[in-house]
Amino acid sequence: MTKGEGRMTKDDERRFEALGYRLQLAEEDGVWVATARRLDTGEAFGPPVPGDAADEAAGQLAGWLEWQHRHAAALAALQAAEAAYHRVAAQAGLGGADSALREQVTTALEALDDRRRELDTVRGQRPWPH
Repeated sequence: MTKGEGRMTKDDERRFEALGYRLQLAEEDGVWVATARRLDTGEAFGPPVPGDAADEAAGQLAGWLEWQHRHAAALAALQAAEAAYHRVAAQAGLGGADSALREQVTTALEALDDRRRELDTVRGQRPWPH
């Protein structure tokens, strides 16, 4: 896209499609607004993103969608680590805590803490809108 035009390049289309979205651009009173629509349902997803130019609005929305994808993956990883920790912690509580089981609990807790830190890192990278 060139500044001020509402056309997308094939690379722009592929960037959005790779994330599962179609980009819509609209201009009103000199402000461009980029909106994402889900490929599978056609429903709007995420915030409408304004910009002085179509490429600015589209770029900011693509950045937000890419961040949202990373955030969802990090959150899913944290939830999986929580489930794994709860499984081994419950086993330790029910069956006594031999050294191998205590080691599994410790390992699962460390993995849980790692996933929590990863999610915090991703959250700290949140692009527009803040």
